[in-house]
Amino acid sequence: MKVPYGSYDLGTHEILLQQRVGNLTIDKPVLSFFDNGSSKYGIFYGTGIWNWRLQELAMSNNASLFDQIILKSIQYLSVQSDKRKFIFEPITPFFQSGDLIQFTSESYNDIYEPIAGNPITLKVFQGKR
Repeated sequence: MKVPYGSYDLGTHEILLQQRVGNLTIDKPVLSFFDNGSSKYGIFYGTGIWNWRLQELAMSNNASLFDQIILKSIQYLSVQSDKRKFIFEPITPFFQSGDLIQFTSESYNDIYEPIAGNPITLKVFQGKR
C-alpha cells in the first residue's frame, strides 16, 4: 500500500491501523473511524489496499485477516444508531393481570455483533399501589 507521509488533522477519530516503516510504527493513521453522532465514517489514507490482500494471500495462502478487517469495518459503519449493547423489552406493550408476559432480549459486543447465550436474571415483584 502507498500511504502519503505528512501531517493531517481530521479532528477526533479512532485509529484502527497505523503506518509502519520497517519495524517502526509511527503515529500516522492508515485506517480510522469517526462518529459525529448521526453518521459514521471510515477513512483509508492511501492507495493500493488490494495489494495488502494479495500480499497476505501470497505469504500465507490465506487472506482471512484482511477480509475480517474489511468485514468488521463495514459492519461497524453500517450498524444502526441505537448504541445500546443490551436491549430488553416486553413483546407486547400492554398486558392485564393474569396474562403471560414475554420479553425479548438482545445483547451486542463493541462492534455490535449479536452475542448469544448470555444468561439474564429477571426479578419480578408486586409493588404497593
